[in-house]
Amino acid sequence: MSSLGFAWVAWGGLVPAISDRIGRKPAMVAFSLIAACCPLVLLNVDRMVWLLPLVFLTYTGLGCFTLFMATIPAETVSPRRIATALGMIMGWASWRAVLSRPRWPASPRTATACPS
Repeated sequence: MSSLGFAWVAWGGLVPAISDRIGRKPAMVAFSLIAACCPLVLLNVDRMVWLLPLVFLTYTGLGCFTLFMATIPAETVSPRRIATALGMIMGWASWRAVLSRPRWPASPRTATACPS
């Protein structure tokens, strides 16, 4: 878990910085492909000595997240519309998260299903 946290912080800054140098599209494609390897690493690597660095190196998806949630929309619209565009994106994502949560609370029997 700590490897995921460190990777989030590191790649959250590195991916946008690298995309400034090589371009948005190549960075999104490359780092998305690398991020697709992270679940494979989590499923197939058994030794902790290898797991931690490999997870750190492949958990680049959240760096792409900063690009498609803020940077690319802000560069796409006119300067007068940046706040509106970002607000619509963040608002849509928030409402989507609210609407996708479970509708009913857990059953009272769930609390007693696991004895303490």
